[in-house]
Amino acid sequence: MMAAIALLVFIPAVESCLRLSSNTTTVNVTTGSDVLLNCHFVYKFKLTLGMISVSWRRQPATEESQQMIAHFDGLNLQTFYNNSFLSPKALLEGDASLLMKNVSNSDTGDYFCDVLVTPVKKEIQLNLNVAGKQDLLLDSMDTSKISMARALTNVQHQHSILTLVCVSLGCIRKN
Repeated sequence: MMAAIALLVFIPAVESCLRLSSNTTTVNVTTGSDVLLNCHFVYKFKLTLGMISVSWRRQPATEESQQMIAHFDGLNLQTFYNNSFLSPKALLEGDASLLMKNVSNSDTGDYFCDVLVTPVKKEIQLNLNVAGKQDLLLDSMDTSKISMARALTNVQHQHSILTLVCVSLGCIRKN
């Protein structure tokens, strides 16, 4: 009975040894861009590569099942997606970020970074939105500026070239 109580007290202490973080939960990019999906971890004790396991999984926006993107098992790195990179050397610094090159619209979806330092496993989720180069990502502007921008902007597609005429909403005083 005493051993079971000691084990229950030990588990929460081990659980707090590993923390995961990212600088954002949503990443917006255009097609053809390179994107870094941030995943950083802190472990209270000194680590060796053999102690760390990292997996990146993807839940596409149009599918039910998840896909493995990259996996490091403490010894070997496997990537299952063209143009994706995970650095085992950076893991020693607590950086489990995934670099994806030349993303396309089909890369849009939820991505999961799993870090395992036995016996503790943590996960964070990031959402990647890939828009065509002609799509505007105006989510950081307020609605009045978006309405004014729409009213004052002439967007035309001519032979796959996007023409965008911008109008300043402010004035600069000249002396």
